[in-house]
Amino acid sequence: MPKTTESTSFTKDIQGRYLCNDITEVNEWKVAGGRPFDILVIGGGTFGSAIAEHLWFRQKQTGGGLRTLVVDAGMFTIPEHTQNTGIQGFNDPSQPFLLNEAAPQPEPPRNEVWGVPWKSTIPFKGLAYTLGGRSLYWGGWSPRLLPQETASWPPATVADLEPRYFDESTRQIGVDETNDFIFGELHSALRRRLFDQIGTIGDATALAALPPSPLLKPGTTAAELLGPLSIGGLSTAQLENMLKLEAPLGVQARPPHAGFFPLNKFSTVPLLMKASRTEVARFPATAFRSR
Repeated sequence: MPKTTESTSFTKDIQGRYLCNDITEVNEWKVAGGRPFDILVIGGGTFGSAIAEHLWFRQKQTGGGLRTLVVDAGMFTIPEHTQNTGIQGFNDPSQPFLLNEAAPQPEPPRNEVWGVPWKSTIPFKGLAYTLGGRSLYWGGWSPRLLPQETASWPPATVADLEPRYFDESTRQIGVDETNDFIFGELHSALRRRLFDQIGTIGDATALAALPPSPLLKPGTTAAELLGPLSIGGLSTAQLENMLKLEAPLGVQARPPHAGFFPLNKFSTVPLLMKASRTEVARFPATAFRSR
């Protein structure tokens, strides 16, 4: 029997009920004659959720009806990045810790969701047992991998990543706009000063060795993007290198994409929410979750 929306002393769990099913509901659906799942994703954290949504989006584009089940050990906690919620203190543990084998397992989570999934002699801050996992906490800094970092990877993998999947993930997490919320004359002047002096900084990666800025899209030029305070006396190649100084952050703050991800900072939970609720709307008989 499907669960109705439950309440605590403080909260009516509408979001969790409309997004999730427990294992008994999954089994009941199968007994009721539902079609088996085509894809099973173990873990609804940062990577599992992104992969599940990607598979859903791809097959939806082609008109397919593949069904995907995401299984996670944690519960739905918050619908987006913790820094978007305004909840103070909902952080990762301040100190690494070990699994307490003397305590009943699983141990109570630290800071609401953090637990250690294995025995080890090395202290660890744990994994976030919650839908969305550590994507609820990630810093937003997302530089593209350099060729020297993937030099030992299988060539076929790199060949797939470079022309397609790096670009797709860049757009998905919002770093195709880099820093779009700090700008103005002071910022332009400081950026030019850093560009002029970066060669004096020890161990700094040469800008020419970095991938092109994601800001540099077809039909745009570096001079247009940087503005007049930054471009004096520099060649086109130098201007394109200067653009690389802008931080690739998974945050979008200005139109037309402001709020494209809730309050700007990326996590994978909104992706799952979109996929899950879209499927319920398309195929209302395929899930027990509330409608």
